[in-house]
Amino acid sequence: MSQYRTSEDHLPEHTPSSRVSPLQLNGWLLGVLLTSACTGFLDGSSGTGPGGPGIGASNGVGGPTSGSGTGGQGVGAGVGGGAGSGGDIAKPGDVTQPGLDEPPLPSGGNQLGSADLKCAGANIGAIPARLVRLTNDQYRNTVAAALGSQPDSKVFLPFGYIAAADRYPTLARSYTMTDDELGAAFTAAEQVADQLVQADKAGCIAANLAGDGIADCVKKTVQQIGATLFRRPVTADEAATYAKLTTDNLGALKGGRQAAVALAVATMLMSPDFLYRAELGEGPADAHGRMRLGPWELASAISYTLADAPPDAQLQAAARDGKLTSVDDVKGQVMRYVGSTTKGTSRFYGFMKEYLGWERVPTKDQVAIDSTSKEGYFNPVTEGPRDPDATIQLWLESNGEKDFWKTALTSHRFIIHGRTFESWDLLRSSYGVGLEYADSRTLDIDNRAGFLSMPFFMLNLSTFTGENKAVQRGRWIRENIECQSIPEVPIGVVPVLPPDPLPMRAKLKLHTKDASCNACHQFMDPMGLVFEGHDDVGRTRALDHGQPVDESGAVVGTGTIDGPVKGIPELATKLSGWQDGEFCFIRQNARYLFGREETVPDACSLRDAQKAYEDAGGSYVALVNALLTSDSFLYRTKEPPQ
Repeated sequence: MSQYRTSEDHLPEHTPSSRVSPLQLNGWLLGVLLTSACTGFLDGSSGTGPGGPGIGASNGVGGPTSGSGTGGQGVGAGVGGGAGSGGDIAKPGDVTQPGLDEPPLPSGGNQLGSADLKCAGANIGAIPARLVRLTNDQYRNTVAAALGSQPDSKVFLPFGYIAAADRYPTLARSYTMTDDELGAAFTAAEQVADQLVQADKAGCIAANLAGDGIADCVKKTVQQIGATLFRRPVTADEAATYAKLTTDNLGALKGGRQAAVALAVATMLMSPDFLYRAELGEGPADAHGRMRLGPWELASAISYTLADAPPDAQLQAAARDGKLTSVDDVKGQVMRYVGSTTKGTSRFYGFMKEYLGWERVPTKDQVAIDSTSKEGYFNPVTEGPRDPDATIQLWLESNGEKDFWKTALTSHRFIIHGRTFESWDLLRSSYGVGLEYADSRTLDIDNRAGFLSMPFFMLNLSTFTGENKAVQRGRWIRENIECQSIPEVPIGVVPVLPPDPLPMRAKLKLHTKDASCNACHQFMDPMGLVFEGHDDVGRTRALDHGQPVDESGAVVGTGTIDGPVKGIPELATKLSGWQDGEFCFIRQNARYLFGREETVPDACSLRDAQKAYEDAGGSYVALVNALLTSDSFLYRTKEPPQ
């Protein structure tokens, strides 16, 4: 189920017409940066600087160009030209919808059934070439790698927006930028540039250099930090351009040498080479029109996919020395990043957190439930030790990292912390366990099975006002375990259940009486009602509005394992034996790691990953390795593969 989600650095949603594409940014941004935006550097003075790589309407990408601007009250203009010019430079607002400059992705995801993704013939996995904007985490980590320490906590990271249609925050359809995000990027560039210059790694400020001396020192600085910021070596011409920017503005800026160097660094931080990762492919196309990612593109794709950070020294060396040319080369780097196990692997937990949504669990103050329920409520994520992390790690390791998907669905073993005891309703007398405030125990609980029975999961699919959301719970299974879609409610239709104090099962009978409602609800309600043995905060219960709870339901929509079940353990067991459910889990991981929905050309890559997972006994490490060495990860096309 799609949700509108933001990070803590939230930026408001904007209309499509206010978004700026990466192509517009490249042609327009740097010329304006020096005189129009960086008023803190120019401070009303005059200055000159490069217009940046110009992208014109006809000739495409060009080389370094020149431009000039006069500060005057802190406002001016820069013009890009030279080899890259070929028409008017795009300005913010020229695009009428996000991603207009990028080719649309083919229909995929849950619009495709498992039968649509059979591998027949050659593996032609690939997607159209794309530019991938950094996330906030990636921005922070890239700056930290250049600094050697985390950026100042006062730096406002610009990219907190996550599109409402994106199931995972890693989905990147060449994100454009809103006007506010562009402004926030300017502000962050100024703040980070100040911090980088204060670090003065090359000694340009401390040495009191001027003229050619400071120009050479800035070149050294640019090449030193640029390899990290741009994720590739900085050319001599690029370094000279930034050095000239510094020397041209030494006498014009109020802050002297420090401000001039900071201006050059801020310009780097506003470059599309920093803000976006290019995945364009290099070399001649193969018979299917595909080009393999270049070594520096591939190094970045691996490191940002697995660590949300720029390539480390070993991966940079591999890219530089031509040691990312074979699948075995890539596999070696992937395995080095992942390690022999997934313990401590941020990407594994990143996927599980997003897949299950445990970081979106509300706090007690956000849950408008009666005082009795609130006393027993505890959010294990925001108010204490990370119980979901610990339990999922337990499941991962319980079978020697084998059969992870089945274990995560069916395990009766949980790690419980003392503060979560009441919300799990474990009946102390039955288990003979008395947990103190900071204690934790590993317990086997017969009436719970896997992540479907964890309180945070059920709370995320509740009204937060004391009512379960049986429909949403059923829909979650339909979309995330069965990988099948449910149409959105038609515009103008407002589905409302009766407010009467009736059990949920009685309310949902309205859906079966209306054929137009039942057309969709028949695939959700029977699975959602299985959760009725638990309340909105995930505690077991015997009554619902004074009537005995009925937790019977059915698996529906699978075509092969449909049938009645009673309670979460039966539901989980039936789903765990369904091979298409396992394949859906692999598809969900592919979406997260590839940053896009799967399409028909990905069929062989996905089936190969499923085989690798099964051949390794259900190893999550084997799954990640197979996906990140697949053709679908390694290749790009200018047009969708045929």
